[in-house]
Amino acid sequence: MPWGRLLKELKAGKIDLIPEASFTESRAKIYQYSIAYREIKVVFYSLKKIMKKQQENSLISYLDSGLKVGYLRQGYYGPNFENLKKMRVTAIY
Repeated sequence: MPWGRLLKELKAGKIDLIPEASFTESRAKIYQYSIAYREIKVVFYSLKKIMKKQQENSLISYLDSGLKVGYLRQGYYGPNFENLKKMRVTAIY
């Protein structure tokens, strides 16, 4: 189910829990967070042929080389990603 629909269903009481939610202040005003049930490292993945061409392994280098990033519009990927979305609007979809 798309992220926006999950939030709508949660708010309407049609579902009770959503897994893997990142903490944001705006969400904390509406929703109650559980304790963490797992800790994860967030990574990007791509086709091997695309990643092998990259000389540096960072989001900025990916965008500088013209790679396009897909993401959930209402998803939250941390402050670094949010800043890059603002700076490089045409590169991230």
